[in-house]
Amino acid sequence: MADALALKRTIIMHIYSKRYALRICDRTCGYLISGIFFFVFFFFIPQHPHAQRVAVRTNIVQWAAASPNLGLEFALGDRFTLECTGGACPIRLTDTWYFKHLHVQPELKYWFQSLMSRHYVGITVFASTFDLAMGKRAAFGDAYAFGATYGYQWILSRRWNVELAAGLGAIRHRTVRYVPGEGHGRPNQSGWAFAPVKLGISMVYILK
Repeated sequence: MADALALKRTIIMHIYSKRYALRICDRTCGYLISGIFFFVFFFFIPQHPHAQRVAVRTNIVQWAAASPNLGLEFALGDRFTLECTGGACPIRLTDTWYFKHLHVQPELKYWFQSLMSRHYVGITVFASTFDLAMGKRAAFGDAYAFGATYGYQWILSRRWNVELAAGLGAIRHRTVRYVPGEGHGRPNQSGWAFAPVKLGISMVYILK
């Protein structure tokens, strides 16, 4: 009889402990799910319902300089956006005329009033490789830069903006000069220069 009561008590305690564990698990899962929803809401839902959050863009000045480009810009908060633009030109016009290059340029912007509207200041860096030839002269190398930027963006419509921007900074470059058609070695000249790191007239399309 005593063994039966002890067994019954053990079974009841076992069932109770499982229910208690499940209750704790449900509570923990609830906290976890709530935390995930808070994270998603905080970082991906606009705090201002009419704020512009994500946009694609292209720089007309770079197109004019034979550098097709495309960029993506998205909000990091109420006043900050991050833009990342890339461009490339693999085309060789002739054996002595080509402007092959590849560049990537991220930029962190601070907007004084609202996102993707009116004045902003920013910091930017870029990395670029190039292989250029004009007639009997050619240059191969790379460049890295960082600097400060300023821009102004006009709202044209619900989806379209236009932006003017410029920036100055320090550029580290490495170059080797050669004669087109004869090949080139590694860059053998290097140096620093204070020069423009951004110049743009950009068309901006707001995705959301």
